[in-house]
Amino acid sequence: MPELRRPGLVLVLVLATGLALVIAGYWFAALLAKIGDSGMTDLAVYRGAVLSMLDGGGLYDYALLRPGESALPFTYPPFAALAFVPVAMLPSAVSAWLVVVASLAACVGLAHLLLRHGSRWRGGRIPALPLALASLALLVSEPVGLGVILGQISLFLVLASLADACGVLPRRWQGLLIGLAGAIKLIPLVFVPYFLITRQWRRAVNATVAFGVATGLGFVVLPAESVRYWTQLVFDTSRVGEVALSRNKSLLGLVARWDLGGDHQRLVWLALAAVVAVLGLWAASRHHRRGEELAAALVVGALSIVLTPISWPHHQVWMTLVALYLILQERRWTIVAGSALLVGYVFATPLISWLETGPLWLRLSWELPTLAAVAVSVLGLPQDRPIASVAAG
Repeated sequence: MPELRRPGLVLVLVLATGLALVIAGYWFAALLAKIGDSGMTDLAVYRGAVLSMLDGGGLYDYALLRPGESALPFTYPPFAALAFVPVAMLPSAVSAWLVVVASLAACVGLAHLLLRHGSRWRGGRIPALPLALASLALLVSEPVGLGVILGQISLFLVLASLADACGVLPRRWQGLLIGLAGAIKLIPLVFVPYFLITRQWRRAVNATVAFGVATGLGFVVLPAESVRYWTQLVFDTSRVGEVALSRNKSLLGLVARWDLGGDHQRLVWLALAAVVAVLGLWAASRHHRRGEELAAALVVGALSIVLTPISWPHHQVWMTLVALYLILQERRWTIVAGSALLVGYVFATPLISWLETGPLWLRLSWELPTLAAVAVSVLGLPQDRPIASVAAG
């Protein structure tokens, strides 16, 4: 990394930190407003559905109803409802602040993983300043900030998946966190084919067993709801949202918005998704062969954004991590590319739009996050710099 004594770099860091603090202040004000009126929408859905279930109602018959908004049902597997029971039993304000504190801790955890496995400090002590700046950069990004304000769980699933893929657990248990995360929300299961292709048999088995046991527990405790979910609701994307909405940054969202293929739109999507999946898994396996487990995990994470039918802004945490990874590679072009990507994902960015109409140039810009995720999936990330090279630079 360039020496901090250089005046130009110091000025850039001061300005960037100042801007990040301003955005963080705006974020915190929005967060307080949401907690004040119990407006953490996704958390309210989790709590409402679980409380309805505990009162004898149907888990998937519940829907959060608010004036001027569409009904919001519970869309996760039954095991997720079991995992949410402790949070649902707490008073709403307590559960909200618990999610906020846990989310802040998750930001620090993700920043620590990035610095430990993708920077000059890997294998050594991580200074407080880089850790704080990386955590702040995550916090002021749209995917993380919006997720916290909604009370979403995506941040925790990303942390579990990345920690598992980077080998935080003892070797015999690696894969378990990804399997459990997949039982709560299916997206992390994209790591299983990656494990199989790279012949990480223990991780693939552990992830599959953990997913199976957790899902089986859901069948034992909630048999009727489990049958309903796994035979019907898992295939119904309309419960999650309209795929053509501008804030859906998946490949299917892009295909739907531009009506690619007309009546054969789903076939076009499946064909494109298959190509991207093959290229993405190959790119991730290339990183794995070079011992770059962090880069491999980030590529698989970007692939999950592309392949899932619905990819809301809070699913884009992986791309914020990609931006920081590029900056930490400390090459001139990676710093520029990572900084541009990070700015693109800053809180309240126009690229992740909540509008549905606009001029052509603006609608085209809304597709940039999807195209960025596709590019990372297909091309992979730059080869990691050896520790000795980084230290010398």
